[in-house]
Amino acid sequence: PAVRGSRVYVLMHHQTGGLPDGDGLSWLVAIDVAPEDGGTSQRLRPAWHFEFGGPSRASPLRIGLDLFFDAARPAVGLPGSPRILAVRDVGASAALLWQRPAGGQIVASFARDPRPGAGFWMYVAGAPWLLRRAKQARWKGRRKTIIPTARRGFRPRAISKTT
Repeated sequence: PAVRGSRVYVLMHHQTGGLPDGDGLSWLVAIDVAPEDGGTSQRLRPAWHFEFGGPSRASPLRIGLDLFFDAARPAVGLPGSPRILAVRDVGASAALLWQRPAGGQIVASFARDPRPGAGFWMYVAGAPWLLRRAKQARWKGRRKTIIPTARRGFRPRAISKTT
């Protein structure tokens, strides 16, 4: 999950009878966590949910008020075509910022690039590199940073020892 203050964001995939929903009905859910007030029944309160065509294979990434996550299809009921979605938490609801093709199946959660305004890193199944994506949807004409994940003959080695 992703967290902002007392709000937690989780991805959920609908199941019927313990089996995944064939249409890909999924939600990004914002849950407000109330401080302990003696009663446990009201500690977790859903604030909103955002429907998308899932399932997702990773946890959402939060950068400010924006959440980034993958989806298996463009919308519920449509054929599979891996996507990346950006959604903004606007308080009592969510607003879709953009949706773009992922370029392949996402198999790991996105990682935030720590540089100011730099976006996030993603990995697509079978690709020999990591891709850096901007927070904005303007990918065409913008440079992507590619970092090789493996090289022929490359052998990782420890650079420090723990005792």
